[in-house]
Amino acid sequence: MGISRANVGRWYHGLDPSAENIAQITQALKTLNPLAAKEFVRLYLGTIIED
Repeated sequence: MGISRANVGRWYHGLDPSAENIAQITQALKTLNPLAAKEFVRLYLGTIIED
């Protein structure tokens, strides 16, 4: 997926990923499932731009 194992591990254990890692996670999800990438962004960021 193009994301280091250490970054995934930190995220799994409750440490917030950096903005750069959020972008990488979204890109990786997009290649696997574009709808999952959109849902990830929606769940992670919420609806801050829809307000």
